Amino acid sequence: MILPKTPAVDRCLAFIAFVKVHRRLPRRHAHLLNDRFYRLRVSDDMRSPLRRMFTDKELSKGHVVDRVGARHAVPTLAVLREAAEIDSYAFPPDCCIKSTHASGHVLLRRNNEPVDRDMIKRWTTIDYYHLTREPNYRGLERKIIVEPIIFPGIDLIDYRFICVDGEPLLINIDGRSKGCEITAFADADWREITLLEKSDTDIPFPERPANFEDMLSIARKISAGTNLLRVDLYTDGIDILVGELTNCHAGSLRRFRHHQDEIAISSTFQR
Repeated sequence: MILPKTPAVDRCLAFIAFVKVHRRLPRRHAHLLNDRFYRLRVSDDMRSPLRRMFTDKELSKGHVVDRVGARHAVPTLAVLREAAEIDSYAFPPDCCIKSTHASGHVLLRRNNEPVDRDMIKRWTTIDYYHLTREPNYRGLERKIIVEPIIFPGIDLIDYRFICVDGEPLLINIDGRSKGCEITAFADADWREITLLEKSDTDIPFPERPANFEDMLSIARKISAGTNLLRVDLYTDGIDILVGELTNCHAGSLRRFRHHQDEIAISSTFQR
């Protein structure tokens, strides 16, 4: 955090983090998942207004509405900018609370549970760019967004469509399937590439959503005009909601247990 906040230093720190996590050098022309996102992370594109807009969880909804309509955007119940607003806001008994300017700050309130307002206020003090040096986070307004809990009563799965040049080529499936926590990958034809289990039980590969073709269409429309973008979708089999738009999947630091898993997953990019 004390190093100069310049593009050159940001790229240097991204390089060090990549080597530390993956124990290899990034490859300039490789099709591997992490190498592709690393090249995006250190590019000038990540400093563009468009990438910054994608990053902001409030502003990115405008892009979703423009491309696919308001019915596919998660409703916004409130945007809180000041500590006083957080103290005085009457959070709904069931809601999702998260920061718009960072990653990983999510609180699901259910059944009128107590809300840790001090923790939420601490979120507004965090400068995620200083922590990660991902340039798309630099200078984002620090806000808290409140949303309804979507599709209550079902096992919620996050379908992360990784789109290259506006075409969804890879889906990272993350969440609960038949009561089990899973992480899996499929190609755009819903063919299983690999299933990375999060439990010791036998886990079947998740079933293809009934409206999968509609999900592909939404991912295409949202990612059109970008060279690389992750579009996160949720569905109950009928309705489809866009969760977030992610510029750089796991910051290019998604560690796989086996290198062959990343090779298999990345084969979709060579189609």
